Amino acid sequence: MSDDHVGGDATPRRRRAEDVPVTYLSEAQTWRFLALILVLQVVLTFLDTTPRYLLGDSASYLWSVFHDGPFDRSWTYPAWFLRPVLTLHSLDLVVYVQCALGVIPAWLAFGLVSGPCQRCRIVAFVTACGCLIEPLALTYQRFILADGLGLIMAAAALFASVRLIDKNVGATAYAALTPLLIVLAASLRSSQIPSLALLCAFLLILLFLVYRNYAAGAAMIGSLVLCHAVYFHYAIERQHAPGYMPRRGNSCSRPSCPSFRVTMCNRTSTRPGRLQLWMTMPETDGRCPRSCSSRAWPWIKFIKRAKT
Repeated sequence: MSDDHVGGDATPRRRRAEDVPVTYLSEAQTWRFLALILVLQVVLTFLDTTPRYLLGDSASYLWSVFHDGPFDRSWTYPAWFLRPVLTLHSLDLVVYVQCALGVIPAWLAFGLVSGPCQRCRIVAFVTACGCLIEPLALTYQRFILADGLGLIMAAAALFASVRLIDKNVGATAYAALTPLLIVLAASLRSSQIPSLALLCAFLLILLFLVYRNYAAGAAMIGSLVLCHAVYFHYAIERQHAPGYMPRRGNSCSRPSCPSFRVTMCNRTSTRPGRLQLWMTMPETDGRCPRSCSSRAWPWIKFIKRAKT
């Protein structure tokens, strides 16, 4: 009796002792995969760190940073991202920061696909690598455009939505976080508004009618109303932002110089210099290069003066 009792206790103890290293090993492998994803993103970043510009959108963003308007594009991107970064007077730093944030969708994809077994983690790592080398994401990370950050916010909103659909632990917290990410994504890329609105409506219907999780549904509605009210009051009324949709378009369907590099401004002098930006938007008679829908075509001049 006593031997059986001792043997019965020893078996679970041995099992618990054997399970602990496996758990630690799986966590260690997960962190190694995440670190490897970060290393790959760093390698991709340093393969090309040249800032790129799109006449129209980039001109509006840079004008908004230095002259507080016009806000005919995304207000969130120049006010909350470009302005703090450009206080260090480095356009290259914008590319570095955008590329650093570009690893977030890959990490989120890894978290969604990853599972308890090693095969699941390998599949998740391959999926994350696919997100890293996606051509459109790599392009947006090097442009002075809000599209890159908009994709990141949309990926984060999708991640929180999937966790909410899966009835993950902390559903109420995910329900309160999702509207914040949706509002930020909509303020960065107006083209995502229809899909984000459908996603928000789908989640509310799912929470109230299918899951009957009224606490999470109420948290989501409260967060959505609060985020929209704060953005509307602070950005639209006080800062004269155009709202979620651009006030008017400045981009051309076939511009004469859709993108250009300013390597002459960044690498012509070995001595440190300060980049000074003069931008003029001359009024025209409505005829812009190659069918532009705007009344004004922005002309950009980048001049770099070396410090004496």
